[in-house]
Amino acid sequence: MNPVRKNLILIFVLFSVFAAELIFTSPAHALSIAARIGDQYTEVVGGDRLYFEVEIKYPENPRRKDLRLEYQIFENEIVIASEKALRAVETQASFLDYIVVPKGAKSGIHELNVVITDYAVLHQEVSATFKVLKGRDRVVNYFLILLGAIALVGVLVVIQLIYGGRGNSGGGIKLQSYSHVSKDERLYYEIAASIIAQTLSLVGEKAIKAAQGIDGLEVDEKTGKVLRIRGDPAKVISSLIRSVESNFGKRMSFALRVKNK
Repeated sequence: MNPVRKNLILIFVLFSVFAAELIFTSPAHALSIAARIGDQYTEVVGGDRLYFEVEIKYPENPRRKDLRLEYQIFENEIVIASEKALRAVETQASFLDYIVVPKGAKSGIHELNVVITDYAVLHQEVSATFKVLKGRDRVVNYFLILLGAIALVGVLVVIQLIYGGRGNSGGGIKLQSYSHVSKDERLYYEIAASIIAQTLSLVGEKAIKAAQGIDGLEVDEKTGKVLRIRGDPAKVISSLIRSVESNFGKRMSFALRVKNK
């Protein structure tokens, strides 16, 4: 074969290979996806929505493109829930989405998978973990909070009776009346008022300042009277109890000591 012709054939073959790579090679390596579950949603109950954030980066994408996404929940490596979504992306996109956790999901660690399902060359997958709690766990938590609040009120009442019977001329602190509050909420108002009143007898005005720092609790800045409880009253009482225990715990335990006669 003529050497010149042989060289021309070789150049043509190399050029064809190079052109094929340019045409058929996809910039899939430039596509990336990330998923993150917020701290407040790392523990959910079956039937709840699991919210998560998805971030997609596609810097080599020349124009706006619709990507098909699939959200999957895995339990022991088995898909127990799946949702599909369509998202428009240019070079990058970030959005919040959710998938409903099945009511029959077992308690324990589960895995959330976010998959880009467009074509084999664009296939990307990322995962994050979360915990499923038993449905009764929340009920038990609220019950324990309320039980703890009632127990603390009982202890504070006993302390007040001890101090009242040992010559406190004031006869103790008079609790405010909450007859104007509905029966369903009155117990929470009286519990909060009792805690504030007993803490006032131990630490003075610091008790009112501590109560004013509780989210959802409004008190009179002079008397400490509970004016309003917003949101979940059980959570407000729980926050008040934790505040009293953390800020004035030592003073409260000191109140139980028997003084020398």
